[in-house]
Amino acid sequence: MKTTPVFAETPILKSSVRARELPFNFKKADETWIKYGYKQVPLEIRSYDGKIWDDRKSSGIFQHDLYRKICSRGYVMLPNEEVDVLVPKIVKALGAEFGLELFKTYTAYNGDAKYWEIRSKKEFNIPESFRANDKVQLGFILRNSLACNVSFGMDVFTFCQVCSNGAISKGSDLLSMKIPHYGTDSLKQMTTNLERRVRDIMQEGVLLIKDYEKAAKLKLRLESAKMIAKRVSVKYLPEYIEVDEKTHNVKLKKQNVSFWEAFNDVTQPVWHNKELSFLTKSEMTNHLHRVMKKELEIVAR
Repeated sequence: MKTTPVFAETPILKSSVRARELPFNFKKADETWIKYGYKQVPLEIRSYDGKIWDDRKSSGIFQHDLYRKICSRGYVMLPNEEVDVLVPKIVKALGAEFGLELFKTYTAYNGDAKYWEIRSKKEFNIPESFRANDKVQLGFILRNSLACNVSFGMDVFTFCQVCSNGAISKGSDLLSMKIPHYGTDSLKQMTTNLERRVRDIMQEGVLLIKDYEKAAKLKLRLESAKMIAKRVSVKYLPEYIEVDEKTHNVKLKKQNVSFWEAFNDVTQPVWHNKELSFLTKSEMTNHLHRVMKKELEIVAR
């Protein structure tokens, strides 16, 4: 089988070898997304005797004929460029119903993962909050990646107006949306019925706002402070959650703090730290939501 060799400049110490041939079979390239310059090209195997054969395990992603990365042969590509096209359509279709607007985009993994922050203009009051006129905006984060550990999906996003804190809640129920880049129907799932999925996510967000209202009445317990400290760095914890550097024991130095107040006291330094990646902010704020839901479950028993 004739293949087109690809040469990758690979300096090797103490060797005159500067390049190595990789048997990518461009004759069998998948050009589904050629409009963005992408090709998904089977990577074949060169055996000991020099024979080229296909083990059907790996492929390479090329853009404008330049190598990008290796992925599984079963990987289903949805370029971030295509999601850039889908997002305005979603915003326009549901703008009147939810007042949606694309607020900002973020990246991770050297730009191969992308996140779209979409907010609703509708505001929700948090009665009995520790601060006056506490309003929260609801929205969602749409995420995607190019051969990274980030599936295509949507997560609930909330934004507190008073302190400009954002927080992400990754749903674990049927309303959540997570579509791996694998499977025969995955591309269709990623690009169709998105409007219905947005409605589901926004409804999940309304339920989350109700949890915030309950959290405003809920006192922060030592047990929940310990759970927060397990996944949130000490430098982002408020001074009333004290962690011993040697023993890692946690003390709650201030009483009568509501969980909602503690939630905001943690999200503020996390969300506004420009040095933190968006992925880390997402993981930390999602952890806070998980702890909150566990606390509410305990109260409801």
